[in-house]
Amino acid sequence: MVKRCAECGTEALPHFQRCKECGAEFPSENDGSAGGDAAFTNEAKEGVAPPSPGAQSSKKKNPKLQKIKDRMKLPGQIKQSRMVIERFIHPKYIKGDKMIPLKLLRQAQGIAIISQVKAGFIFSGILGTGIIVARLPNGEWSGPSSIGTGGVGWGALVGASKTDSVIILNTANAVKCFSGQGQIRLGADIGIAAGPVGRDINADIGVGTKGVAPAYSYSHSKGLYAGISLQGVVISARNDDNRKFYGEKVSPEDILSGKYPPPANEELTRFYDLLKISDAEQT
Repeated sequence: MVKRCAECGTEALPHFQRCKECGAEFPSENDGSAGGDAAFTNEAKEGVAPPSPGAQSSKKKNPKLQKIKDRMKLPGQIKQSRMVIERFIHPKYIKGDKMIPLKLLRQAQGIAIISQVKAGFIFSGILGTGIIVARLPNGEWSGPSSIGTGGVGWGALVGASKTDSVIILNTANAVKCFSGQGQIRLGADIGIAAGPVGRDINADIGVGTKGVAPAYSYSHSKGLYAGISLQGVVISARNDDNRKFYGEKVSPEDILSGKYPPPANEELTRFYDLLKISDAEQT
């Protein structure tokens, strides 16, 4: 029977009184004390080898990395999206001449929010996650569908810079572009332009009027307004993330059409409340 150190799992070599790895003392062969076998693992006593020290250490979670991963899951994206919208329309966070006009939000057929991380610590790349919601025929908002852009390894997220973007979808066709299972390229599959800003937006602007782009984009980088172009950015549906959130396989189209109502989520309720406030406000 192979015996192993109870402290680190290293095999206890014959005639060794201490573990060669961690220095823990082993009981002698004649040690009949009740605590003698405590220096060895239960797995060793039962003839089952425990995980190696390397395997044990690999299971330890990096708190910062885990926080990033949790943020990229749909519940984390909902919270992030709520904060992003708030920063674009609340006077506490942004000057009036940089705000998303509330009139546009009231007329929007859909809203997409994406938080992108640009990294170059190991190699350059952009990773973005977010949500999209669509306005339903009754004026309410659909459940959130998870979206993402780009791809980069976790190691490159060290020292990365972050940009938050809001895309106002002005037409039903613009929303439809996000309802498919594949990828869409902004500027190619859907026209997009930098959105107008300020409280006193031209009163004549409205959905369907000539000159209004199918989608308007707004971006913040490190909390500051940034005129960052999203032209050429490729966005994909994150179907696995949707499945985990809704509890079954569900398509973006079913979500955005209101067929699948979202599960109860406190942050999602706050997100909807924020949009309702913008609906109630008058410019």
